[in-house]
Amino acid sequence: MWITIAPFVTPVDSKLERNTLTALLNVASWLKRKPGTPELSLERPLFDTEVYVNGEKKYVLPDFIVTARAPDGKTARVLIETMGYEDSDYCARKSRQHTGMKQIGVLHTDPPKWLDNDHPPFEKHMYGVFMHLRY
Repeated sequence: MWITIAPFVTPVDSKLERNTLTALLNVASWLKRKPGTPELSLERPLFDTEVYVNGEKKYVLPDFIVTARAPDGKTARVLIETMGYEDSDYCARKSRQHTGMKQIGVLHTDPPKWLDNDHPPFEKHMYGVFMHLRY
């Protein structure tokens, strides 16, 4: 599956990832219209990233990496992981992956508060994240 971001094409694995990407693009659009907010750049990793967890080499592949650049030039990386299932094997595997992803940047899931049915809409959650991001 692909989604076009004029003039670019971004591969996505599922409708859920397409929804996550659309939400991130909406957040970036909102922030662009508001003075004094960070500028966002989106990366869709296609290959694993090497990380070290407790001194052991691991590999992670986040769904999206957003780099936020504050007006003063400081940057922060936010990793976005689209969550698709709730079965125990998937949860255990994702938990291990998330530990490694946190070595790269701040991790957020779509939906926020994954496994908790009481979560805010992803777009609103991420708007708040980028408005209050620590650099």
